[in-house]
Amino acid sequence: MRIEDTNKLLIDSGVRPLRKRALIYNYLLNKGNHPNVETIYLDLIKKEPTLSKTTIYNVLNLLIEKNLVQMIKIEGTEMRYDADVSPHGHFKCASCGRIFDFSIDESEHPKIPLEGFEIHQRHYYISGYCTDCAKAKLN
Repeated sequence: MRIEDTNKLLIDSGVRPLRKRALIYNYLLNKGNHPNVETIYLDLIKKEPTLSKTTIYNVLNLLIEKNLVQMIKIEGTEMRYDADVSPHGHFKCASCGRIFDFSIDESEHPKIPLEGFEIHQRHYYISGYCTDCAKAKLN
């Protein structure tokens, strides 16, 4: 996605498209790698030498608030970020650590039998071995 298109998405969501905001959001939209803050920082510091991790955290929090990005936690305390906010699940390979998206059927969501509760997020996580790592284990 071009940075101009990213700016339009930000504006349409009520976010001022400041340079670093657009850079971080554009990175998430184009990479699709479910990065953590450290990965984002290391990849973007080359393009934006004044970028700080604090700025990244602040931008990510704003994007989450505007429902442009979701934070995913698969294990431990490590947080990852995903620009795909549609309902879907995540599979983490226990060997290589990559995270893959998988689709879910919205009609099969469990019904929450708690009257008056308001659901803000649903997360679906699976772990195991990806195809490449599963094959490597057999060899």
